[in-house]
Amino acid sequence: MTFGLYLVLMKMMRTNEVAVVEAGFGKKGVWPLSFVWEGRRHEVKRVTMRWEERNGGKKYACFAVDTGGMVAELMLDRENLEWRLGTCEPSCI
Repeated sequence: MTFGLYLVLMKMMRTNEVAVVEAGFGKKGVWPLSFVWEGRRHEVKRVTMRWEERNGGKKYACFAVDTGGMVAELMLDRENLEWRLGTCEPSCI
């Protein structure tokens, strides 16, 4: 029996587009619940990572999210509360 290894290349897109995001707020801060991209609503199944970034004088709260079909990076500009979609790619699972 021969076993083969198949490599599937996934296309990662870097968008930096303004995004419409439904978010939750609570004692632990803010977290994304869903977002709209390419005319479709994507429900966030889980937030896999949170971190903060600085770009120039701006501070961003960043979230790596899994929708079940893709993984994406959402960034919240803390100054003007504008959300951006940083990168997205098909989920490996």
